[in-house]
Amino acid sequence: DAVDEFYSPKSDYSQVISSLRRDFAVIYAKRIYEETIETLTVVAKRDAVCELRGSEGEKLKQLISDKINCEITCEVVTEENPEEYSYHVVFAPADTEQVKVALREFVKNQEQIEAVDLHDGKSKIKITPADVDNKDILEIIETNDKETVAPQAPSDENIQADWKQALKLGERIIDQSLKDAILDKIGVEWEDETSEILPDGLKRSLHGILYQWSLLIWVALKADNEKQFQLITEAKGFEKFDDLVLNYDDRIIFLQAKHSLKKPKRNNYTKKDFVDNEYKGEASLAKYFDSWYILKNGKYKVKDGYYVFITNRNVKDSDDYLENYDVNIPELKLGGRTLRFKKGDSRKDFITAIRASSKEVADYKGDYNIDIGDDVYEDAANYLEKKFKIFINEKRKENENKKKNEEKNSAFVINGKARISNKARAVIKLAQECNDVLNKIIEIITKKIEECNRNAKDKPVTNNEADFKKWLTAKENDEFKIKTDIKNAKGILSNVLLDDINKFLDQYILKVKQPNFGEMFNKIKQEISFEIKIAANEFCRNVGKKVLIWFAEPKISVMGSDEIKSMIEEAKGDAYRFYFLYETLKIDTLEGTALPEIKNFLETKDQYVVRIENAPGLYLRLAQTIMEHVKYIDKYAFFKGTSKYLEHAQTAMNGTQIQVAVFDYSGNDDKVPFKVTDLPNILESSKKKGKKIILLIKENDNRFDDEFGQELKVESELPDNFLDRVINIQADKTVNLAGKNFSLSALTKDKNAGLYHALKQILFLKDILEQPSVKKLDLGLPCEVYIRNELVRGKHVYQWPSVLLEIKANLLVINGTDVNELCKFLQHDSFKENKKTEYRFIEKISKMDDKEEDVIHICIGNSLTEEEKKQCYTSYIILDVDEGVATIRENGNVRLPIGNSYSFLKENTVERSDIKSKNFCVVSADAGRGKSSFCLNERYEWVQKEETGNYSWVVRINLAFLESNDDTPQNSDKDFYKDFLNKKTTEVAWPDWQLEAFTCDTKISGMVRILLDGFDEIKDKLIIQKLGKWMLNLPREVDLILTTRPYAAHNIPMPDNRNLDLFLTLNQYTDVQRDDYVRNYITSTLKEKTDTNNIEKIVEKYKEMITSSPDNIRSTLGIPLESYLFCSGFESDMFADYEKLENGDDIKRTEVSLSAIDLFERFLKGKLSIFLDKHLQMKSKLDKEYLIYASTTSYTEILKAFAFKQAFSLDYHVVKNALNECYFVDDMMQDVEDTGLVKVEKRGGEHYLHFNHTTYQEYFAALKIVFGLLSNNVDVQKIFKEYKHYMSVFQVIFQFAAQISLSDSKFLSRFDLIQERIVYNLWGAFYGDVSESKDVLGVAEANLINKCLNVLSDDSLESLLKLTTDTSWHRKLCKAKKGFSDSDYNSEILIQDPPVERTLKEIKPVESGTEEAKKKIAKFCNDKNSLNDLRVYINSCSWNGQREVRKILAEELISRIEWETEDDYWALDFGIPAIGFCGEFFSINLADKLKIRAEFWENNFKLALTSLDTIYDAVSGIIWNGNEHGIRDAFYYAIGLLLESSHSDSFSKATFLNLRKVSNGLLKYFGDSAEYTSSFPKMLKIAMEAGYAVVISENCEELSFIGDNEVKVSRKDP
Repeated sequence: DAVDEFYSPKSDYSQVISSLRRDFAVIYAKRIYEETIETLTVVAKRDAVCELRGSEGEKLKQLISDKINCEITCEVVTEENPEEYSYHVVFAPADTEQVKVALREFVKNQEQIEAVDLHDGKSKIKITPADVDNKDILEIIETNDKETVAPQAPSDENIQADWKQALKLGERIIDQSLKDAILDKIGVEWEDETSEILPDGLKRSLHGILYQWSLLIWVALKADNEKQFQLITEAKGFEKFDDLVLNYDDRIIFLQAKHSLKKPKRNNYTKKDFVDNEYKGEASLAKYFDSWYILKNGKYKVKDGYYVFITNRNVKDSDDYLENYDVNIPELKLGGRTLRFKKGDSRKDFITAIRASSKEVADYKGDYNIDIGDDVYEDAANYLEKKFKIFINEKRKENENKKKNEEKNSAFVINGKARISNKARAVIKLAQECNDVLNKIIEIITKKIEECNRNAKDKPVTNNEADFKKWLTAKENDEFKIKTDIKNAKGILSNVLLDDINKFLDQYILKVKQPNFGEMFNKIKQEISFEIKIAANEFCRNVGKKVLIWFAEPKISVMGSDEIKSMIEEAKGDAYRFYFLYETLKIDTLEGTALPEIKNFLETKDQYVVRIENAPGLYLRLAQTIMEHVKYIDKYAFFKGTSKYLEHAQTAMNGTQIQVAVFDYSGNDDKVPFKVTDLPNILESSKKKGKKIILLIKENDNRFDDEFGQELKVESELPDNFLDRVINIQADKTVNLAGKNFSLSALTKDKNAGLYHALKQILFLKDILEQPSVKKLDLGLPCEVYIRNELVRGKHVYQWPSVLLEIKANLLVINGTDVNELCKFLQHDSFKENKKTEYRFIEKISKMDDKEEDVIHICIGNSLTEEEKKQCYTSYIILDVDEGVATIRENGNVRLPIGNSYSFLKENTVERSDIKSKNFCVVSADAGRGKSSFCLNERYEWVQKEETGNYSWVVRINLAFLESNDDTPQNSDKDFYKDFLNKKTTEVAWPDWQLEAFTCDTKISGMVRILLDGFDEIKDKLIIQKLGKWMLNLPREVDLILTTRPYAAHNIPMPDNRNLDLFLTLNQYTDVQRDDYVRNYITSTLKEKTDTNNIEKIVEKYKEMITSSPDNIRSTLGIPLESYLFCSGFESDMFADYEKLENGDDIKRTEVSLSAIDLFERFLKGKLSIFLDKHLQMKSKLDKEYLIYASTTSYTEILKAFAFKQAFSLDYHVVKNALNECYFVDDMMQDVEDTGLVKVEKRGGEHYLHFNHTTYQEYFAALKIVFGLLSNNVDVQKIFKEYKHYMSVFQVIFQFAAQISLSDSKFLSRFDLIQERIVYNLWGAFYGDVSESKDVLGVAEANLINKCLNVLSDDSLESLLKLTTDTSWHRKLCKAKKGFSDSDYNSEILIQDPPVERTLKEIKPVESGTEEAKKKIAKFCNDKNSLNDLRVYINSCSWNGQREVRKILAEELISRIEWETEDDYWALDFGIPAIGFCGEFFSINLADKLKIRAEFWENNFKLALTSLDTIYDAVSGIIWNGNEHGIRDAFYYAIGLLLESSHSDSFSKATFLNLRKVSNGLLKYFGDSAEYTSSFPKMLKIAMEAGYAVVISENCEELSFIGDNEVKVSRKDP
């Protein structure tokens, strides 16, 4: 969340500083900087500690993890205090001692290293490193190299001044060293201009006022808010305890605060401060006793009273007379020390001091029981005797000083400085007033004089009592000249008020070493932060401000609990607004877009709430309107339903700052700020405070009625007149759409188009106008070279008659069949079971009923008149039928199904301009034909074309980059496009405004053309399904072109809402086009060269070279790709040739026969050379070819591993297994892109390589297969065990592998020594050596071998045969080579066209009498060369006659003895083919005959299968007159016998029985292709025709059909 980001300890504090400088510098210099700086200080510390932890963690890993298998984690105790953390090391118990030894280098306290056993069998040691050193933190902060974003504010000077002010405000709470680090980050030079200016005047007392203020804030916050109370300060009647009074109903706290600016160590209180007889002394106990005495006897005497003296100073000698006091005053828990006076003798001096200075003692009116001890008299007399002696000596010097000295020397003060006790001073005071006391003193002095007379050494001062009395009692202006500091001598010398004084000392509480002013605010913030989680400084300042303003009123000294609660509630609300301030700040404003309806509401005094239906862009217009009204950003807030801080919204509304609030109730019920039931309280509270509330609701929300204010109708979209002004000003603004640049004026010509619609959305207007300059897309092809190759339209080819079940039209006109055959098809169960559609045969178009739904009218014919087309509402198809296939001659407005195949004829070429008007086209072409180049060029022509009218879109989507994100919610039309339109799939960014415009334009016919490139590269079926849904939901107005390789075409998810207009292919380059490509590539490569003659010579050289390449290269690559690989591979040679020509040398024109592998390896060599030069600067050494391959081995292993994994859609562990076998670190993945072959991305924590061309991936996958088979790699072997080599999708990979095995590949070291093993392993795998089972029919195996042989040169073929002489499959390979050379057959089992000919022409019926027919059949059977005459004879008969003849033929063939004659060729020349003419009369007996002959020769075996195929073709789809099950059994029996033949690779009868049991399950997959029968032979025929492998599992429980797809059928299936 933005607020989390704002205050998070993980955030980039430098970036936060920049953001605040931009957004708050001017407005908030005095409001929030103190908090900001403190936050940044904490963040800086936290970031530094995190970095420190990181370095420590790395050290731990180096000490332990590199040597021992263990897991190290760091645990932080609390996020608030990141300095407290520890490490957990988990390891195997056996490694305990090793771990302990390693940790001794890391931990100072060895006692920490104690292992604990865990439940999972492992051990753990928890260690805590030494305390974090603040110097380390500062070093990290100061050396941090994060850059600060330049602020966007009025002026740098203002910003720096504001920051300086902010730092001054917070200087008491910020560590100076951290502050300096932050100052360095923000570029402010701090100059302390006041360091030498000392405080004076008001400043000397201001600190005390601030201290008192901070105590008021603390107590206000800590007071018990469950009770009623009063907070009082500086009020009359509280004597010296008037700094702060907290008055509850049952107790009262009186407080006197003393604050000192002096350093604590030099500023401690001592005992002398408490016994000071100066009544004004700040710690004098006498004055606080007097205040206590008055208060305890006043109106508060019924309450428990607490009398507190609080100070930031300490007491130096406290242990002698003070003790700790545990008193329960929660409001004053500030730390420090809490003391009281000890009881006992230690109090005597304090009691005497109180009596000496107390006004209450002085004013005591009761009796005094004076008791003066001799020691006190003695003390007083000794002091007076010394003072009197000084007086006499001075008097004796009278002659030396003419002035009298009595007056001068007789006046002095006896106070605490005199070294006599208080009682002695009290006696002196009393002696001046009382003769008895005076006489007692004189008596003591006289005794001393007498003693002095007896002592010769001392002479008495005087013995004149009169002089002494006169000296002691002398007055001036009615006051004694000799003064004392004693106010009440009698009180000191008696026990008056002793109990009260002791009680006072019991109740007098001293709180010392309390926080000073600055610390107090820190403590307040720290305490508050436990409850106020955000903006604690702001909260404290607000409370302090309110307290200060309240008590600043001269007549106010009391603040009640209600006022305090309200004050705290408001301050808390103002602090909590920061939860929503950042989100509010993110809402843009735009001058000129204010809503007049809202402006009127805000200016109306008596209206406090309105409702508005939310709409896109309304936020911005509301923000602009409110901002113009309140002026400051912190005066309004948006409460969004998506915010996770909504629980604080009501609290925020209690503050005083927010004046206007927007509550968004337009989301779902679980995404709104409050329940509607809570809203009335918010509205009532806000109304009292004069706040304005705007409710955003969804359409037709019945939860809100008139109680919630008037509903306003506002328009969120910008008005046309405003928009027109903007467009007029910004007419020349360049806007980039999908990679093409347009002027804004051109894009807004049509106000119905998407861009104008997007501009009306205020959310998008600023984004569009502020779009930075974007470079238009280039061609995106190497050297920007593209040569057009021809597009050829394919002709749909369908299976007949299954196509009838796929076509939906009012009328089908069939040409090439007769009525009987058509009716026979329509009577089949497949048509009868199709209850959704009725097939109705009509003789004439005129007899067609009016248009009926789900009725297809069928008639025989070959054309339609215009009138007939109108009669069927142009919903018609004319089909040509021939030999079991149907093609479209003409069609009206009908959606055609995808053909079973397509025929491409040269005369059907299509101009590029013709496809631009088509709604849906598929371009299907083999690898390397230029499908992606075609799409890139189509897009490039659009980018380059200047739009004359309205604009358009051409978007190429690279389907290889599609990801399956079905969990992503789609809440809008834009969300529907986001997975397909993004930077990865289209190479351009798609901001929301562009998606909005695009979405709108998809509904306009011809505006949008989408090129879906590389359907064959989608390996995930979920993504194919996703693409199908997306295409189906695209508006019909969007034109689509989809490219694919042919093998994947049948998997295209055809959308039901659009017809396939064209099925196209790309022809190979002609020789001229190939030469043009070479010319353009060389010209572009050498564009910096100036000698055109030399360039022309180079062009001619390489044109000749590429012409000499073998034709079979094109079978693998395609000429467009071949041309690029060729040119790129020889690029360095081209520069070398130019240099030779410049030096006057000739260049040789050599013929080079380069295979596909040669081209690839030459191409890759160039790429790897550039890679090495970039990373290792090895260009000068790369003339040694082996260095290139040796230095890049690890990188080619990465490419092979990912290519193999991705090509076969394997788990990621395949990559991990491969990379474990070579040197690899994760950082290498960053370098792989520099090969120029791939782009790297991460998907869910796993790397994915997007190869620049699919063929690159296939080549490296082939390398992996060849090398993997050589090293018995289980992942590679698994590919063959899963029969992937039979699937056409992987054809190119295995063709590459076949070529690699017979070429001197530089990627296989010491190839000459291992080639024989490579060939043996690879081709053996092709023949099933690795697989668990083999292809039963051998068709797929034969196809694979033929395709691989097709790409080999003659020399490679000879090498292959020579290297495989000793293999078990060498004979098969030789036959395949011969068959590949002599015929087009793809299998050892020859599937021929059925010999039975169907014809529609009239044939004159022949004699059909039974006896005559028997004679003719016998005659044919006697002549083995009459097979063709037999065929003509059967076809010449009528329908019923043919049945009779086939029956006779079956009987005659069963009776022939030639079947048993081994050397007789009759069976080969006549008998076996003749069985094929028996049709529905084929039987088990005839099957036995086939078995007999099939054993003799392999040719008989093949011919027997052909006969079975002929029989099946003759009887398929007819009603078998009750013999249906019989003929099926005969088929099963015959095939079973043949499979037992010695020529069928020794498959057993048991195996075949398993095939029979699972055959019915195949119908579920083959569907319409098998709708006329459920017989197993049909299944085999389909597999043979489709080139599918038929594989039986080892346990004979499962049958797999493997080809374009894989279908598994279990015998357990129903």
